[in-house]
Amino acid sequence: MPVTCVARAFYAEFDDVKGPVVLYEEPPGCLTRDEEGRRIWECFGDYVITGREPLDGVAVRARAGRDAVLCVPQILRSETRYVRNALLFGLGVAVPGADLPAATGACLPALQRLSRSLRALEAEAQDASWAARKERLEAALPAVLEALERAAAQACRRHVPPAPPTPWPATRDPNVLALARPWLSRRNAKASVVHGGLDERRPPPAVEPYEVPILLARPRDLLRLSSHRYGDDAWDLAVQQVIPHVDGVRSAKQLARAARVDLDVVLRSLRVLRHYRCLAVVDTFQYQNVYRATDRLSRLAASRRALEGCARFCFRGEARKGLQGLDALRLYCAFQDARSVKDVLLEAARAAPKVVAALDARAFVAFGLVHGLLVRVHRFPVAVRAAQPSRARTPPPPFLDRLVFLCDGSRRMDAVCTDVDLPAARCDAELREHGYATIDVYR
Repeated sequence: MPVTCVARAFYAEFDDVKGPVVLYEEPPGCLTRDEEGRRIWECFGDYVITGREPLDGVAVRARAGRDAVLCVPQILRSETRYVRNALLFGLGVAVPGADLPAATGACLPALQRLSRSLRALEAEAQDASWAARKERLEAALPAVLEALERAAAQACRRHVPPAPPTPWPATRDPNVLALARPWLSRRNAKASVVHGGLDERRPPPAVEPYEVPILLARPRDLLRLSSHRYGDDAWDLAVQQVIPHVDGVRSAKQLARAARVDLDVVLRSLRVLRHYRCLAVVDTFQYQNVYRATDRLSRLAASRRALEGCARFCFRGEARKGLQGLDALRLYCAFQDARSVKDVLLEAARAAPKVVAALDARAFVAFGLVHGLLVRVHRFPVAVRAAQPSRARTPPPPFLDRLVFLCDGSRRMDAVCTDVDLPAARCDAELREHGYATIDVYR
């Protein structure tokens, strides 16, 4: 029976016998024959599956009569895996021709990201059988196409009923969660009609090598969650290798060494954990770091439960007995004028030595950064040659030229220290020893 629909979403591949075919579509049967008996796919099949290198990964818009198609064709080549040395597939939406500009604005960012994700999944599963690949596609694509179809229908300014709940396998597997929920989210009622009331949800920012990751759950809980609740392959192998080494002390670069994993793979794995809100990142802890308090301290002061949690997290050992969250709050308030950790603790040691003796400075700063109580004021060093350089007692170290090159005012001190694997105090001492003065810019 012909299917009546306004917008259509589909996933197509090139079959070695039949040519371009639609494997999955939403609603089912909407492209092979519509309510008027037209075979829409026959008009656009050659544009969706092109096989031409210049169109690989490029958004293609085609219009024929009253119908139009927006798609992103992909070409994945392998001389040993595929019969014709390449896999040709495409993900797209079909809409009325008059609504093609609106559908492009609403769906193109999601289409491009989803196509790249499907391509990456296919490239990583080089040894997977066709049955395993088909099972994986059947678990992920229905939810993907349904979300795209609804986004395109909203862009076409048609009435769309509320979305039914997505089945369990498509939403509870962390590997396909981002695919099942594309980066499209509802905006307010005043959203632009051209974009169909939809907005692109930005992916999480990348993790830098000098940043320190902090897990928001116990490592064993994350791994147990992965293996028992979501299946044996819920987390990527690289993510499973990285999770046990995240301790809130080592930077991402040091973490890569400890886990014996390539730095680029570690950064990608940490970004995945950050996307699922399992991880937060803070600065590399040094007593010279300068922080500024924010107005969120008023929220901490107004919540007794938050103060108790702050005291449990920041104070350690036997000396913590009798200390309260208000003691930590007073230390946070000392950062109102953007001061270093060293200056604040030295001043507090004279007024309240018991508080400083029980304080875990690293945990104290991490708690403030994660909860938005503190904001880092970054140092950007500039190394300049002294007018009358002093005679160095030791020969210049091999990293001196690299250190001087990095201290050009465009890089944070954290990035400089991570690059040369030295603390800030050692970097400053080496520069002074060999006739360089440092001009610091804080912002």
